Amino acid sequence: MAETSSAKFTVQHPFDAESTGDCILRACDGTEFKVSRLVLTLASSVFHDMFALPPVTSEGKDQTEVPVIPVEEDAPTLQALLQMIYPIDPPHITSLQLAQKLVTACDKYFISTTKLRLYLRDALNDDKVLKEDPLACYALLWKIGWEEGAIKASRYTHTFQLADSVIAKKLVEQAGDLEALLRLLRMRDSREEGLDDLLSIVKNGSHYV
Repeated sequence: MAETSSAKFTVQHPFDAESTGDCILRACDGTEFKVSRLVLTLASSVFHDMFALPPVTSEGKDQTEVPVIPVEEDAPTLQALLQMIYPIDPPHITSLQLAQKLVTACDKYFISTTKLRLYLRDALNDDKVLKEDPLACYALLWKIGWEEGAIKASRYTHTFQLADSVIAKKLVEQAGDLEALLRLLRMRDSREEGLDDLLSIVKNGSHYV
């Protein structure tokens, strides 16, 4: 299996230089991925519209040359994104940072996050990852519409002062929705009320011991 190494990143098949792709996506670090316009067009309306435009030609330029499209994503993010939209084995996502970058890329290229939710389950359902940055995990899970995961992540956020404008603003920005903050506040209030009721029951019960 042929592979191309660029900027210390190894491009996996079928995105390597020997791919049958008809265009190249160049990551921000210079890593190049040879890809199929058809696959990109089917997965993203942004790429669909881009390839619908007439190609820009330069005098004396070889018309058979594969076009190169520079993108803002780094190589690991771009490869994971391509693995997600190609009919191949899905990406193995193990970090919150990569998950955040993938969701951002999906938003940018208008790519559905339905499949992405499946690939993020292992990473964002891991207690270690949730404890690393619970607010960011909650915001990301809210953004991709995984309510069950967001509720679980919310349980790790009780040490954060949500009344702090800096924290609240960051959460809303990451989640892309004010309702994410309001829902988190409601869940916190509900849990605190439940805890107060439980303590009251325990206290009242101690009188009969």
